[in-house]
Amino acid sequence: MSENVGELVLKRRAAKKLFGIEKGDTTELIVQIKRIYRQLAIQHHPDRNPINPEEATRTMARINEAYEILSIPESGGEKHIRRFYEDFII
Repeated sequence: MSENVGELVLKRRAAKKLFGIEKGDTTELIVQIKRIYRQLAIQHHPDRNPINPEEATRTMARINEAYEILSIPESGGEKHIRRFYEDFII
């Protein structure tokens, strides 16, 4: 993995915030993540936002990136660091 585990944990945290998901293991929330992704994709798709398609395209890119990050299973080390961040820092 080219990224450090702490950076990936923080990216997952930002992705969860975008999806409106509270603390927790992403493997337990995979069905919820898919449902939220579909809702956000429909709402922010550029075809549904003809007034400002550039902003809609940027928002869709962030939504797709967040979904991609949340779709990757967490490693054991990542879970350990995430729990540390959730319990003690954030």
